[in-house]
Amino acid sequence: MKVNQTSHSMSMQYSMSRAKNKTEDAHNKLSSGFKINSAKDDAAGLSLSIQLMMRQQNAHAQVRYAQDGISMAQIAESTMKGSMDMMLDMRDLALQSANGSYSDDQRQMLDQEFSALQSEITRQWSQTSTNPNALMESGHLSALYPSDKDMQQLRQPIDDAMRDLPAQDISTQDHAQKSIEVIDQAMRDLSSAQAQLGASQNVMQHRMNSEELAEIHLAESQSRIRDTEFGEELIQSTINSTKTNISVALQAQANASEKEVLRLIK
Repeated sequence: MKVNQTSHSMSMQYSMSRAKNKTEDAHNKLSSGFKINSAKDDAAGLSLSIQLMMRQQNAHAQVRYAQDGISMAQIAESTMKGSMDMMLDMRDLALQSANGSYSDDQRQMLDQEFSALQSEITRQWSQTSTNPNALMESGHLSALYPSDKDMQQLRQPIDDAMRDLPAQDISTQDHAQKSIEVIDQAMRDLSSAQAQLGASQNVMQHRMNSEELAEIHLAESQSRIRDTEFGEELIQSTINSTKTNISVALQAQANASEKEVLRLIK
């Protein structure tokens, strides 16, 4: 027996310390849900995980941006559809007024309803929350039309449709004929604008689908790199806990062997 150099006891303490550290690491991974909690765990993995997280955030922001653009386009399109419905009613009234069988008094009554529909169209297009022009000026449609040139291609048919419509009346047969021509052209212009909005929404929907898939794949990649494998870590935690208990028991035996020396001296 030796007492100057207790190498056996030191070896047990070293093994116990290592097992204890590994147990603590396993507990940290289990409690946080991440197998990489700091750079010392995996510096390269942590760096890659952060980069993937940033790309995932960008993809999520693009999806949100596309959704906002589609929502604004749907608001603008609803205003156009409402105007188209009223224009159809105005056209029907103009056709009646253009009929030679109506008297001037009857045309005046038709014109009153015609004017009421005109006023409602003007009112709707003056609402900043639904007016497509106001939505364009405020930048709410910039997701669908990022450049001024693209925006102008949408604005032009809308401006053309609204330019001559408010000045029309059907109080006479000639005026009614003219109003029919103006309404027909306005409806063609609005139909063109609606087609552009529809095409832009379809493109934005495809872009949003692509970004959503990218976000899913990025999340999966990040999970594979950083998330804890609970089954594996539970096994390692059990193994290390067992090693710690064994080391404690062996340390106790080593301490007991030193007491034997004292017994011999007595």
